Amino acid sequence: MTASVGGFELVCPLCRTPLDDGDDRYRCRRCPRTYPIVAGIPDLRVRPDRYLTLEEDRAKARALAEHADLGFADLTRRYWEMTPEVPTELADRYVAAALDGERRGAAFLDETGVDVAEASLLEVGCGTGGLLAAAARRGARAVGIDLALRWLVVARRRLTEAGLDVPLVAADGAMPPFRPGTFDVTVSVETLEHTDDQRGLLHWCLASVRPGGTCRVVVANRFSLAPETTVRLWGVGFLPRAWAPAYVRWRRSTRYQFVRPVSVTELRAMLGPRSPAVIGPAPLPPPHPEAGRAELAVRELYRRMARSPMAPLLTRVAPFLEVRT
Repeated sequence: MTASVGGFELVCPLCRTPLDDGDDRYRCRRCPRTYPIVAGIPDLRVRPDRYLTLEEDRAKARALAEHADLGFADLTRRYWEMTPEVPTELADRYVAAALDGERRGAAFLDETGVDVAEASLLEVGCGTGGLLAAAARRGARAVGIDLALRWLVVARRRLTEAGLDVPLVAADGAMPPFRPGTFDVTVSVETLEHTDDQRGLLHWCLASVRPGGTCRVVVANRFSLAPETTVRLWGVGFLPRAWAPAYVRWRRSTRYQFVRPVSVTELRAMLGPRSPAVIGPAPLPPPHPEAGRAELAVRELYRRMARSPMAPLLTRVAPFLEVRT
């Protein structure tokens, strides 16, 4: 029987042939590859992320899945307890961002004006599932993929707690297990800077939507005038790329060699001269509920500039860039 998730047919990431469903794995009809189901989640990856091997990631996912007594918030904290190489200050900030994920996802949908009601929606790099939850509550037929299986276990806990049925698949955004033109809407937020095949992920996101569909890819801007978004340091992108990991290690005591924000020029080169996609300043994440009037005023100025003839200038220095169709 042909394998599918949420009504979307699954294909082999390598040869693009439909997969057959099995008890504990999927089998490609053409090539000899099989893909396991790990901790209840289809694992259709052919390569790992750059932090853990496939087996290390699967072991961490299984360990997280064993904590059936923990809710989403506690499971998120447990994840970072299992990741001691990340400094406590950064881990606390990442936990706070995850807990605020659905609010941020809803704000993104509002700011971009993407109508997801009854739309088929794919999120590439869904992380802990905040945007998926926001989209599903609005009636989207959503599915999420991420290269880190361990994060999908955490995302599933969020979605289950919310009473939402959203399928999750461990998959590479540059080699996804879906056919081109499958989705009405594809979104990818702050994922491109963390992948080693940026061109591949960007082009597949654009190809994944049907004609007339909507694609939104948000990436950290290398030359932003704001602090770098992952480690919150000023000026990281203005350093030579070879120097940035050592600088971040010195200032934040954490790894940075796998993070690569991109500039407008680099995005244009990835897209190519014939691409119909547009590059512009991305909406800012929503403010903290206790944000002061000065911050809110700056945000309103940013919003107005992004919608004015000054948008090309703002694009050069905005915290995030957006590729959209």
